[in-house]
Amino acid sequence: MKKRLVAVTLGVILSLSTVGEAGASVFSSPEDTAASQDEIAGSEAAESETDSAETADTSEVQPEDSGAEDLFSAGEYAGTSDAEPQDSSSAFSSGEDETQPAAVSQITDAVPAEQQDDSDAVSVKAEDWIREDDHFKLRKPVKKDSADTSDAAPADTVQTEDQTGEVVLTDSDTDETDNADSTDPTQADAADTEILTAEDPDYEDAADTTEDPVLDVSDDSADGDANASTDPADNTDSFYTAADGLVKISTEYKEQVHTGWYLFDENGYMVTGQAQVNPEQGTDIAATQTADASDGDASIAADTEETVQSCFTSAEDAVVYTGCENEAVTPYTSTVGQQIRNKWKWTGTAWQYYNAAGTLETVTQLEAAQKANGTYTGYFKIENEYYSLKADGTPRTGNVTLTVNGVSNLYYFEKDSTIPGRMFHEGWRVTGLNTSRERWLYYSQGKNPADIGKYYQRGVIATRLDENIKGAYTYLISSKGYLLKSTIKKAENGAFYGTDKYGRIYTNKMVLYKGYRYYFGKNGKRATWKNRWAKVNNHYYYFGGVPGRVQEKHGWQKLTNTKNQFLGWIYLDQNGNNYTNKWTSNGYYFKANGKLASGLTQIGTKMYLFESSTAAAHKGKVYKNTMIRYKKKLYLASATGALYKGGWRQYNNGWYYLRNYTPLTNQFRKKNGVNGYLNSSGKYTTGWVLVSDAKNLMRYIDPTGNGYAKNTSKWINGVLYYFDSNGYRITDVSAKYPNGPYYLEVQRKNGIMTVYTDSTKRIPIKTIRVSVGVPSTPTPPGEYTLRSSARWQLLMGPSWGQYGTHVEGAGKGGIYVHSVACAQANSFNLPAVEYNKLGQPASHGCIRACVADAKWVYYHCNGSRINIIDGVVTYHDAYKGPLGKNPLTPLRGAKNFDPTDPEV
Repeated sequence: MKKRLVAVTLGVILSLSTVGEAGASVFSSPEDTAASQDEIAGSEAAESETDSAETADTSEVQPEDSGAEDLFSAGEYAGTSDAEPQDSSSAFSSGEDETQPAAVSQITDAVPAEQQDDSDAVSVKAEDWIREDDHFKLRKPVKKDSADTSDAAPADTVQTEDQTGEVVLTDSDTDETDNADSTDPTQADAADTEILTAEDPDYEDAADTTEDPVLDVSDDSADGDANASTDPADNTDSFYTAADGLVKISTEYKEQVHTGWYLFDENGYMVTGQAQVNPEQGTDIAATQTADASDGDASIAADTEETVQSCFTSAEDAVVYTGCENEAVTPYTSTVGQQIRNKWKWTGTAWQYYNAAGTLETVTQLEAAQKANGTYTGYFKIENEYYSLKADGTPRTGNVTLTVNGVSNLYYFEKDSTIPGRMFHEGWRVTGLNTSRERWLYYSQGKNPADIGKYYQRGVIATRLDENIKGAYTYLISSKGYLLKSTIKKAENGAFYGTDKYGRIYTNKMVLYKGYRYYFGKNGKRATWKNRWAKVNNHYYYFGGVPGRVQEKHGWQKLTNTKNQFLGWIYLDQNGNNYTNKWTSNGYYFKANGKLASGLTQIGTKMYLFESSTAAAHKGKVYKNTMIRYKKKLYLASATGALYKGGWRQYNNGWYYLRNYTPLTNQFRKKNGVNGYLNSSGKYTTGWVLVSDAKNLMRYIDPTGNGYAKNTSKWINGVLYYFDSNGYRITDVSAKYPNGPYYLEVQRKNGIMTVYTDSTKRIPIKTIRVSVGVPSTPTPPGEYTLRSSARWQLLMGPSWGQYGTHVEGAGKGGIYVHSVACAQANSFNLPAVEYNKLGQPASHGCIRACVADAKWVYYHCNGSRINIIDGVVTYHDAYKGPLGKNPLTPLRGAKNFDPTDPEV
């Protein structure tokens, strides 16, 4: 390194307007706030909303509704760029170097201690900083004995801080966006439009070449410490001066160490503000001091050596260290006096960038470096915002077209931002608000960092705008950004949208437009239905050949789905709207969905039963005041048609007990304390219960018990009956009454003969199935006496009947009780046809019975009285006589013998 004498000045030229001339008040107290040093990097999460299509029910026609594409509401227009994100670490940013405060900053109440590189720095303490009036001086550390090399302080050689001075900007060259109309927004802001092209050969010559006025300061004294100290307590102290050049200082205060680069003038005062510095001087302090001691003379820096512009933090811009918030602004409590490095600084009219060495680099130089390494974008990231700068650092404002690698994009830089020229990148920007020329333009929010701030022009789109201005509505805007009002337009996504007078799209709405009705779904798109029925807001409409447009119909209409399956009937009035929730005078009801009620239907809190319609015909009248069987269940309708729901209800002189609209059946139920039975139709009965007519099974409900009479005898209406363990009426209790004489009664019309204990007929003991004479040879009515006659009774024909008992006095004396007559007097020539007639008129006047019953009469009724009457015709066999009519024992085997014959 080239040695210089102490007398050689650093060539420091201090700016007249900014060299540390601040008054004493400047260093008195900190400001209330501090500029943030953090650069928040990231991209906004895209928000998108997709509405799934409405799926038609197999029984209900539902409107379709596919997902909406809100192109800009989520913050970005999806798919507009496939460029790789730029490297944010190479962008010019005021917050890039965390060891330095922001270029435009305020003094804060508390700022964390900065962790700076203190290698090769001179270590001092707070007390080494001396205040003189409005200025600060720094006392040089006392050098130890040269013989003590083990504890020697680091060399005072001043070196460039080991930080990169190269700053790289974001490049969006790889992003190609269709900007066929990209200059369109300039129609609104033509006066503010500027077009910059990296390939413009005159572009680099546009830099401002006017140099700042420079004051050449040289040190005429060979003694660099002549003005180092005015402290009367220590007149021997040595202070840093301009001769020492830039000095890297680490100051210890309150157990914290803060490092920075400082510059002092020829009087030893710490410099603040802008200054011209010769970087070749003062870079090796130790060597300079040695030369000063040995040579003893001074020299002046060569006039040809270049100076560079640097800036040193003023008290107004200084950042107060953590723990020093309420103390005066000093070099050991704040960043005051430190050289600005790796930072942008706002001068009030222009931006300046100071690189890693603290040297001011022009916009022209920065852009040239960007173009060289392929990162040119036309703008700079400064304090987390973006600015496009002229050659002199002045921000551009208004519409600016930037061309990178032949691709042009339009941007808007705000004129009224806090610092003019801030890039607008918050999405929608409006001009002419609430006027006929209201216009909305979209600028990328930077989901892809390379696209931030780009103006996007598309075709007609449906999108949300700034909700703070336009609310949470979706609007239809033209390709030029104007609101489309009171119209139906096709958007670039191929869908049709309808808008109101404010430009807001219709959703879930039937809209009348130019004499036709159109339906728009929940995402605002016009329905795509064609040639089909569809349900809209509980109304059915037929959509014809034009998608989404109603083809008007009237009167009765058969409703079908897209597979032509029958869904029901509807009725459309003269306006084309179907009836809903409506009764008609003839007993029809149209449900909330418009369909004609059919079958079981709830209306309000009541249930009704309607005639069931078919695809061939509409029925649907309500049932009233009747009992209906519907889907294997019984229902009882009132006079109004409303179904009875529960409890006891009377119908046709009978009582029914209902639960959940249906009568209970085949079970016991007490009514007014009387035990009864609800039969198979639900009717309440007491007394006798027919279980099986074919089997002559009857039960009797015990009115004082909880069911049927079982294993007992019971007097019922003056007649004694016996019941078995299952509660069935016993039809033969003759064994209980083995001794006659008995009293027998024949009912010709019912085909039965009942045996009583006596003529009072209070105790029936046996019922016998008989056949009497046909009408042409009837059995004579009247009361007679029975006499046992013959085991095989000779009859007409001749023919024979077993166990003949003569009915004395009946007819001409030829009337007998006997079995079915046979052609021969043996048991195996029974005519099956005649046997199967038992129970109905079939004889020539005799009383036929099966062999077993004829035998019982033959042996037990000799001398008993018999009364032959017509009787009252009864439909059910079980109700014929007190013990009913027993079923015929079926033939078996060869069917040529009586199955009841005990001899067979």
